[in-house]
Amino acid sequence: MSCITKRRIHPGWFKIPVLTFFYVLIGVSSYADAPPLIDRVYQNNIGVVRLVAPNVRFEWPVWVLDDERSRMDLTFDDLEGGDKYYEYSIIHCKSDWSGPSDIDISQYSNGYLQTEVETYEYSFNTKIDYTHYKVHWDKESAPWTKSGNYILAVWDITGDEKELAFTKRFLVVEPRVPIKIEHTLPLRTTSQRTHQGLEVSLDLDGLVLRRPREYVSITVLQNMRWDHFIPALRYQSYIGSTLAFDGPDQIVFPGLMEFRNMDIRTMKWRTKDVSALEMGEDTYQVILEKTTPRTYKNYIWNRDRNGTYYPENLDYRNNSNLRLEYVDVLFTLQAGPLEGKRVFVTGGYWGWDVDERMEMSYDASRSAYFLQARVKQGYYDYTYVVVDTKTGQKDIAALEGSSVQTDNDYQICVYYRDPGENYDQLIGFANYQYLKGTTDFYKNGGAIKLQR
Repeated sequence: MSCITKRRIHPGWFKIPVLTFFYVLIGVSSYADAPPLIDRVYQNNIGVVRLVAPNVRFEWPVWVLDDERSRMDLTFDDLEGGDKYYEYSIIHCKSDWSGPSDIDISQYSNGYLQTEVETYEYSFNTKIDYTHYKVHWDKESAPWTKSGNYILAVWDITGDEKELAFTKRFLVVEPRVPIKIEHTLPLRTTSQRTHQGLEVSLDLDGLVLRRPREYVSITVLQNMRWDHFIPALRYQSYIGSTLAFDGPDQIVFPGLMEFRNMDIRTMKWRTKDVSALEMGEDTYQVILEKTTPRTYKNYIWNRDRNGTYYPENLDYRNNSNLRLEYVDVLFTLQAGPLEGKRVFVTGGYWGWDVDERMEMSYDASRSAYFLQARVKQGYYDYTYVVVDTKTGQKDIAALEGSSVQTDNDYQICVYYRDPGENYDQLIGFANYQYLKGTTDFYKNGGAIKLQR
């Protein structure tokens, strides 16, 4: 089935309120109702949402300005099917995600304030019908013109009221500074078996940056997790043209464990992750193997994708995007009750969000936590997160444990706020594999080329 790409004229487009016209003139940063700057799905009818850079390691949504290889794809499903009207907007954000940048949309975009999602397809021969929407950007069509943090917001404008469907974060980098990364053990001996440390240095030689020691900072992520990152770090030492972020335990993360896996790419046989597979009247029922806490277990290597996921159907190779089933998956965690705590399933598929729909329920009669969730066919990494009911504090190691031997990826983002500008530029990005060292940025082995 071929994609349908056409401009659909929404009747409400001819009735633009004066206030909306005012917003168009002054830019999106003036919206009083700007969307939350997080990865989250807000409508129950929205299925899997993917914002990926296909050429990048693990397809992380990182765009390189002025690079011919830059590509990015947005795909999402509407589980109500049919033909709806969606549009998207992009918002430039501060480096710590505390709010939109203080610049007008015309300063960071050469596109429109709102752009229609025009390409869509219909699923076929699936138990749950859905419409698959897609937006593709390349160097010629990308609307963003400035480096930095961005939020992509997608709105459902089918009805009389405009409704926020979902938001996704992505990065646009203008690589100007080389980054050197080394791993180190934490100074505290009690953490040396469970935590991983990094030291980062930036070579500013040849760069024209005003007051870099004051206006350059870095953000460090583990496995591209926005629920688990260290923002706005300042240098600890300055030698010649080198800024060093090497303070005692300045960059330290719990190593955690390799991610748990869920392989539901076929509905014809059980994979090693699946205990039972049944075809129901409305959809397929998948019962995963029981899991247990790993808090005090020794490290065991397990192949994973560091928290990412990808939809795939092994049963139908042709038109697999439209033959993917949405299945009901039962998660089981065999554990005693955690008083005053809530337990969630999370991972890249859920935007690392603590989603109410992914909260597990405790069954005292079976001494286990359970969750049934609807998930699209594919391969998934996931993990358990514990949240304190009083403080809201998240503990990502409570049920998973932590080891210095875990093979994690770390992302270094270098930000610069020119004192004459009013936005944070992203002037450097590097990926570091803790056990192997700096890795290539592109899948085909290519690195980011500096633009000086």
